[in-house]
Amino acid sequence: MKRQTHDGEPIYKDKVWKKMLKVGNILLAHGYKEASKTPNFFYKKLNNKNGDYELIFADLRGDKYTPVWKELILKLYPKFDYDTSYSCNDIDMGFQALLFKRLLSIPVRATFWYFEDDPDGYCRLCHADLLKDKDFMMSQDGEGLEADIELFYCDTCKTSIYDQIRKEKLCDQCSSIPHN
Repeated sequence: MKRQTHDGEPIYKDKVWKKMLKVGNILLAHGYKEASKTPNFFYKKLNNKNGDYELIFADLRGDKYTPVWKELILKLYPKFDYDTSYSCNDIDMGFQALLFKRLLSIPVRATFWYFEDDPDGYCRLCHADLLKDKDFMMSQDGEGLEADIELFYCDTCKTSIYDQIRKEKLCDQCSSIPHN
């Protein structure tokens, strides 16, 4: 890491720099790597079961609107590829944001967070810890589940939620899913 902002200006306050170093070390401990040509900018590859990977960026550099000495914020965002859109799914971004919201004493912002309520990492029904036993180096979207269910409910409660959704879609007369 370098003691500088997004535009190369030095960071004079020791308190800010120490906080940045602490956050940088936590990122490194959770599988992120610092970009070789861009100080205070990190990335992480999340592997899929099929051998591909998703790419997430973590930015500690601040910007012209919110300089690091005013408010140090960890910004998380996915790689954007114009051919395939985002290379990372909402569930992976959500779990990364939840992990760092618990670990860090600074604000964490995922750039395309769209939920009405921020997930807190605990099941809304049984209050189980959703981050427990997660492999944060693997993509969490193995079954293609919807992010608003995946990030709010544990596996047990998720099953009952999906069963409920499935039952709501069944035909009252024949108990099959109607075709559109």
